[in-house]
Amino acid sequence: MQTQRSLDEFRNEPFTDYSVAENAEAMRAAIEQVRSELGREYPLIINGEKITTESKFESINPAEKAQIVGVFSDADSDAENLTVKAIEAATNAFEIWKQVLPAERAEYLFKAADIIRARKHYFSAWMCFETGKNWAEADGDTAEAIDFLEFYGREMLNGRDIRKLRLRRIRKIIRLNIFRSALARLFRLGIFRLQLWRE
Repeated sequence: MQTQRSLDEFRNEPFTDYSVAENAEAMRAAIEQVRSELGREYPLIINGEKITTESKFESINPAEKAQIVGVFSDADSDAENLTVKAIEAATNAFEIWKQVLPAERAEYLFKAADIIRARKHYFSAWMCFETGKNWAEADGDTAEAIDFLEFYGREMLNGRDIRKLRLRRIRKIIRLNIFRSALARLFRLGIFRLQLWRE
């Protein structure tokens, strides 16, 4: 799968045409689904652990200020401990992540793009509520998120070739430097001086 994507030319995710009845109906259904999920409470998640704090803050729909999009645990209430915990978790995770090959990392990006693409209207509907965007603007942002994932996944795969090219270039530079160094020695010894003077 990843090999094919690296060979495929990158194409931007198409925008949704809401003048098509089927697309408009799908977006209306997504809006209603998200509307039914508004106001839920969300914990902090650090290293897979759900952490609920006493202090909370609300996300408000800027287009309808009486509408609470979600209620979130406030990390600032215990910032020092939570920050240390998050940094330790990230540091430990990086020790594993840095061993993951580029092709596998790219596959995570492609999988995320596939999930968002399959639920495109759902993600766009959330943006409508959380940022007050209209359908087209939200759809554009969702498409852009898919584009980022697809583009950088391909770049990660193409990076393997870039590394090969860099190695070849480094080897070439090393050979060139060895040749120059040898040539400089020969000039110092006067071996080439006579030949160059004659030409």
